[in-house]
Amino acid sequence: MWQENQKNQRKEKIVMNRKLLYCIVLLLFISNFSLAQKSKLYKSGKKTVSVPYADINDAFSINSNDFLAVSYHVKGLFRTNASVHSKAISKFNIYKFDDQFELIQKTSLQRDIYGKRVYFEKLLKFGDNTWLFFSYSNIDSKKNYLFIQKFDQHNLEIEGDPIKVAEMPYIRDRLNYGYYDFLISKDGKYLMIFGIYKYANSKNFFSKFKKQDEENKIQSTVWVLNDKIEIVNYVKKLNLKSISSNKLSVLDYAIGNDGSILLLGSEKLKEEKKKKFKIKKSIEDKIEAKKFVIVKVDTAGETKEYDFINKKISIIDMKMALNPVSGNIYAICLYSERLKGAKGVLNIELSYDDLSEINFDKLYFSDNLIKEANTRKTIFKKRKKTKEKEETEETEEKPKNKYLSKKDEVREDTLKNNEDIHSSNQEISNLSKVVHISFDKSGNPIVIFEKQWLEIVVESRTDSKGATTTTTTYHYYYDNVILCKIENSKISSNKVILKQGVIVNFKKSMGFDCIENDEKIILLYGDKTAEFDKVDLNTNLKNGRSYKETKYKILSYYKTKILAPNKMLVFKFKSKHRLELELIQIK
Repeated sequence: MWQENQKNQRKEKIVMNRKLLYCIVLLLFISNFSLAQKSKLYKSGKKTVSVPYADINDAFSINSNDFLAVSYHVKGLFRTNASVHSKAISKFNIYKFDDQFELIQKTSLQRDIYGKRVYFEKLLKFGDNTWLFFSYSNIDSKKNYLFIQKFDQHNLEIEGDPIKVAEMPYIRDRLNYGYYDFLISKDGKYLMIFGIYKYANSKNFFSKFKKQDEENKIQSTVWVLNDKIEIVNYVKKLNLKSISSNKLSVLDYAIGNDGSILLLGSEKLKEEKKKKFKIKKSIEDKIEAKKFVIVKVDTAGETKEYDFINKKISIIDMKMALNPVSGNIYAICLYSERLKGAKGVLNIELSYDDLSEINFDKLYFSDNLIKEANTRKTIFKKRKKTKEKEETEETEEKPKNKYLSKKDEVREDTLKNNEDIHSSNQEISNLSKVVHISFDKSGNPIVIFEKQWLEIVVESRTDSKGATTTTTTYHYYYDNVILCKIENSKISSNKVILKQGVIVNFKKSMGFDCIENDEKIILLYGDKTAEFDKVDLNTNLKNGRSYKETKYKILSYYKTKILAPNKMLVFKFKSKHRLELELIQIK
């Protein structure tokens, strides 16, 4: 009996150990599976839908599945960003789609002010309600008025009467119309309305006939509304110590959770007058240093500023963002020493309360990063009498010396062992734009830079009668993208995407689209998709680079709308009343 009891106890122990082992294995499998399923890129697939006028002026998500889309048109008028005056009534076609592009509901709203058409500005959710914004231009008073009206997103109906919330001067100029921009604070309690009634790069269709590389003076007015649609802050003219308000160009703006207005402005440095030369057939846009200033205007009207003029550094471009973890202001700058490219990054952290400087980091780009970023995908043709062959190769933009010294050979050997070393005076050529700033869960900034440059081609032709016509074409190039993560006052990780996008006679802020969540950043350019992990910038690209990418065209009929920070709607023109839609999001 005693021996049998011992055998039974041993069997029970073996069974219990096996069960425990199975549980541990199962838990490990579930944890690994959940980690692997943290974030994934989801594409709905393309679907062609019928939309009048084959355009979407605005769209936003109303929940995790459904979204609203607005198509605006006035019959008989060419639709532009201008406020063209007519007695015709404006028609807003609003559609509700699910994530599979099945039409749930649609409506057609007709709006007018004093019997005249109005221009659609924005449809957004602010507070507990959805609001429809539209503007009207009065020629006699030379004023442009902005109205707001409540919109029921469930029944797709407007409620109540329109309320005038803003106004700005109406400048009748065929090439330069004003417009409004909208920004909601992170906590959703304040809405910033940015009214720009004169700006440098026109959004109008006719702007393709106008030179766009000149940075003109920008005149604007800013309003801040609370959730009760009451004006709590207002800025029209700034009296700054460092830069004259008449010479200030507003490049970026943000709104704090207390209703404060944050503006980032610049002014070109004064240059000596140079002799005028004839325009060559191909001219590359040169990088120029600028003065920068950050301005904060609180709800009490008190103004504070932080300038970058006294810093003995040539700043090329700059962007600011509010850190969601610390609440401070981060200013990321590209700086140069020879004004032929970017030498490194300035990481500046400012206190949100008084704009006092908390941290100032001058970070160099490593030699490896400069060498990799200066690699460019090029397509060249070997012309022969019989055939033209296309070949693709990688070239380094800066030519190498014919002979290398021993010091250079030693330095190249050390570069292989140390990626962070910086020992040369080289710069990343044409790197002139800070495109986007993001933050990881710990509040470390992740910055996206892009090479942007302009080529002007002037062609003169003489016909048989001796008449000469000159044609000027502007080629805007959007080349390699660089991602840098700044951690502990240094560039902890970086990645380079080799690409070359081009668009003719039209300028964009960047050559790609970007969506993100707490874990990933997704870049979309051409027909490519690049995923980056926010922890260490791990990517789905081979060695972090898109080797297969060559030259691609940025198409004017390819448009995107950001529905949410992690969701984007892509639509392409197919025919007069048909659009091809695709939904891209991170789940």
